[in-house]
Amino acid sequence: MKTIRLYIIAALSLSILCLCQKLSAEEDWVEFASDEAHEGLITVSLPGEPEFEQRTISTILGDIVTNIYGVDSDSGSFRVGFARIPHGILDEMKREDIYDVAKATYLQNSFGIESQYSEFVVEKTGLIGKELLFGCPGSGVEHPGFNGRAKFYLDGSLLFIGVTRVPAGKSTADSDRFFASAKFTPQEPWQSFRSSLEDESFLSIKMPSNPELKESASRTPLGSVRHHDYANREKGATFLVSYSKLPKLAVRLAGSKTIFNNARGAILSKAFAEEVSFEPADSLNPEGMELVYQTCAIGGMPSFKGSAQMYIEKGQLVILNSIVPETRPPEYSEQFFGSLSIFGS
Repeated sequence: MKTIRLYIIAALSLSILCLCQKLSAEEDWVEFASDEAHEGLITVSLPGEPEFEQRTISTILGDIVTNIYGVDSDSGSFRVGFARIPHGILDEMKREDIYDVAKATYLQNSFGIESQYSEFVVEKTGLIGKELLFGCPGSGVEHPGFNGRAKFYLDGSLLFIGVTRVPAGKSTADSDRFFASAKFTPQEPWQSFRSSLEDESFLSIKMPSNPELKESASRTPLGSVRHHDYANREKGATFLVSYSKLPKLAVRLAGSKTIFNNARGAILSKAFAEEVSFEPADSLNPEGMELVYQTCAIGGMPSFKGSAQMYIEKGQLVILNSIVPETRPPEYSEQFFGSLSIFGS
């Protein structure tokens, strides 16, 4: 009887141990959601918190920038992300040809051998993608073999990428789980906003969505100044276009340097920010200036990086101001700057 009880206890202990190991393995996995600033939202299950890497890959199409989130674990390596394909390539090449280039790039970079290459249909969108199975036999303990799997598809100009590499002889269950959970939602295209100004000219700018208008006035020794502020706040970022009609005497007597310095001081004061640089921006206007500034993380709020471009055109002070979380890539604000047009009067 005592022996039987020992067997039962041992069996229960083993079951509990296996269960704990399984639960521990489950807890190691995280449900990851990317920052939409990198041109789209990626959601996926991963065996740990991923690291973000932006890498330029050389292909026969030219250099292509990839944005990849990756994790390495005992069960293999897991990579998910996307790359923007230049419109010139999209205009010249068929979708299938771009997929073939992606396949060739994977095989070349991994020294892998193709075993299967087939189509799959993306859920909800109905887009046709490609799935590549590849591997490497390895050569001894120092260079073990692996089994690889890659899935990629085009959604507009964005190429979605998912890749796993599992050590030879290990289960591919984690790889299956990874691909079953991976979803990519492209970022909504920015909208072109156009508004009529008080002097019958028009302002056109690209923002994530239509901005709100706030009008105000301020008095100066040289006359009253009317301000039109178009602000868009979305997903932690702020984009602001400020348009101010200046008195003619202000431009003539104070000069652009004084006007820019006053604007610089107002921006830094309002944002409680520290200046990084304030330099001429000849690409904007012969007298344009660009202010780069930084805010500190306070009370659990993230730090922000700001960039303001300012110039004077036809007696109007125009300021484009972008304030985004420090984690956002520079590309996020680029579609804002350079899209402003003021025409007609």
